[in-house]
Amino acid sequence: MDFLKALVAFLASNGVLSPEVSSEGDGITFLQHLPDDPVEANCVTCYDSKLPTLVNKQSGVYYIQILMRRKKHNDVLTEITKVFRFLCSRPELVEDIGEDYYAIFDVRTGPVSLGTDDNGNWRYSLNFPVTSKMYK
Repeated sequence: MDFLKALVAFLASNGVLSPEVSSEGDGITFLQHLPDDPVEANCVTCYDSKLPTLVNKQSGVYYIQILMRRKKHNDVLTEITKVFRFLCSRPELVEDIGEDYYAIFDVRTGPVSLGTDDNGNWRYSLNFPVTSKMYK
């Protein structure tokens, strides 16, 4: 999904999220699915989207989830809180996040602990809606 790629690139360029995994082995952020390996990884997912009613359908709301998994609880909590604070402190209501996308971040809740996975690694989630362009 192009919007997720633009969002991850924006967050990575601002130093609050690792870049998307590439064929060169860079980054630890996956899109739509968090694999079992590597242990220290992120996943950015769009779990829903909505279009406004009775108006131009070019813009809509993406519902985003950022999952983080780390060996140490303090590490994952520090990193997910960094993303949360960054999104809450945006200086402008509308921001260009890529060549084709703008974003209006509407963060309403903080990070949520998902506990540990079967291997004892700590997981946290941050969910928030983003209004942006739905179609190019």
